[in-house]
Amino acid sequence: ADALSSAREHPLASEQLARLHRAAGDTRAAAHTFERAARCSADPRRAAALHYTAAVLFQDELHDPERAIDNLLLTSRADLLFADTFTRLLQLLARAGRKQEQLALLEARLRAPHEPHLGAMLHWERYRLYLERGELDQAQSALEASLEDDPESKQGLAALAELHLQRG
Repeated sequence: ADALSSAREHPLASEQLARLHRAAGDTRAAAHTFERAARCSADPRRAAALHYTAAVLFQDELHDPERAIDNLLLTSRADLLFADTFTRLLQLLARAGRKQEQLALLEARLRAPHEPHLGAMLHWERYRLYLERGELDQAQSALEASLEDDPESKQGLAALAELHLQRG
């Protein structure tokens, strides 16, 4: 009994147990066991991968967006660019109406390496969120940053003109 208890707390044993649960079709047990393996892992990158695996199971198969968000947040702290962590997390936060966390995630992604086109899209999303929140100064700053990355954007230029009209 002690050996089984100790094995459950060992990250590699937990990971293998999670894979066995998955192979047996017990998705719930697999997701929870991947979480446990991640918490036990001493390697932050390995923990991120395990949290990501749990998140995918919670989101795609168990339809538990809150557990998916929790695991993706843990993944993103170690490696925001791991697989599709950023995209999944941004979508889940949007569906949950968690705008402040969306903004923080977008800002974190902007601090990571990116191409100008992606920067323009990320800033545009920040603009949209700030506008929804009625924070016009921040919206204008985000829009201007978007236009710095894509000065030819007709959508961005039109939005800037509209914003100036709104503000008088």
